[in-house]
Amino acid sequence: MTQYSPLSSLARPAIALVIAAYPIFHAAPARSLQFNFGFAEDTPPEVIQGFEDAGNLWSSFLSDDITVDVAVQYEPFNQTSLGRFTPERVNVEYRDVLGALQNDTGSVNDTISFNALPRSSELGGTLDSTLDFGLLINGTADNPNGSGSLVPYLDNDGDCNNHSIRITTANAKALGLPTTGTGTCSSGVSSPSNDGIIAINSNFDWDFDISDGFDPLTYDFVGVAAQGIGATLGNISGIDVLDFNSPLVVDDESLFFEDSMFPFVSLPDLHRFSQESAELGVIDWTTGRTDETGAEVSKYFSIDGGQTPIANFSTGIRRGDGNRASSWQADERGGGFLGLAEPSPNVEQVLQFTRNDQMLIDIIGFDLNDPDDAPPLRPINSGGNPPNPERIPEPSSAIALLPIAWFGFKWLRRR
Repeated sequence: MTQYSPLSSLARPAIALVIAAYPIFHAAPARSLQFNFGFAEDTPPEVIQGFEDAGNLWSSFLSDDITVDVAVQYEPFNQTSLGRFTPERVNVEYRDVLGALQNDTGSVNDTISFNALPRSSELGGTLDSTLDFGLLINGTADNPNGSGSLVPYLDNDGDCNNHSIRITTANAKALGLPTTGTGTCSSGVSSPSNDGIIAINSNFDWDFDISDGFDPLTYDFVGVAAQGIGATLGNISGIDVLDFNSPLVVDDESLFFEDSMFPFVSLPDLHRFSQESAELGVIDWTTGRTDETGAEVSKYFSIDGGQTPIANFSTGIRRGDGNRASSWQADERGGGFLGLAEPSPNVEQVLQFTRNDQMLIDIIGFDLNDPDDAPPLRPINSGGNPPNPERIPEPSSAIALLPIAWFGFKWLRRR
């Protein structure tokens, strides 16, 4: 289990990690969407080729005329996770996001999604028209059900977490938004050296080319690399920050934060609902919780304001189902494979793109070459089914807590 550190000690090492530079760069073949992968000098050639293959999978169906810069690490972790994904993120005003998405409606799903996004004039409360959104939240210091209570409440009081969106810099590029953030709630990024870091755990046995079948008891390297690229592009969830910080335990003291300290709603989070939140016309931004029968409350992906569930999301590593909130529900829990963002792949399991992945990346601001085309299909090879790794990827405590460090250090010192 990772040892958590006080907030004040996290920012400097985490920032240094994010801006680390790498001397070797390999660009994907010329397409509209291009990737520049940075590798250490001693990176094995099969790792380099594996990332180029993963990048080509994404480029094969996305047409955005941007370049995404990714630093790659291939090294051993003392963890049970296959990889760690650390996209560069900035805060952008919801108003600016709405304007950018309106200019990006290139498919039917884009139009449905944009029309269903919340307009605060419909929600009542103190929200400023067209600038804010409401959400169900829990685990906060100002929860009216008690400090830190997991009972959800409607938050529509118009503070930072009602009008700030946390997006990746790659997603900002696709939407034509500043990669340094906008608005009063922005933490700001000063000329990031890349759009993210993808670290793959070399302690595991990998198959770098599954076209000829899997080597026994190996994992799909290109599939995991493609998962990391998906996170860099924008498949993230701020609920993981809430999940890791409700509470934050420091010197045996449990610290809870007010809801305004969590301005980390992501673009995918704007399409995250539960039955309860859909009835209220708001998103569900709660950390994992159970209903009156003790069953876990499902959180699902929807592009029409929660009216039509498409696929279930995972609910959080710490308080939810054990997997990061931005991933699909694990296949062993839901009974079926939902998409590339599978949180617990087996050995000899191909990580495939599905319509779910294609739809999600489309509605958060990327452009499909042809919305009617199916996502790229990779060769399938049947194999064994040993126990899954614990989870993939596992955010380090520094990465999970860093966003709170930006916004919460002065708040803690006042106390």
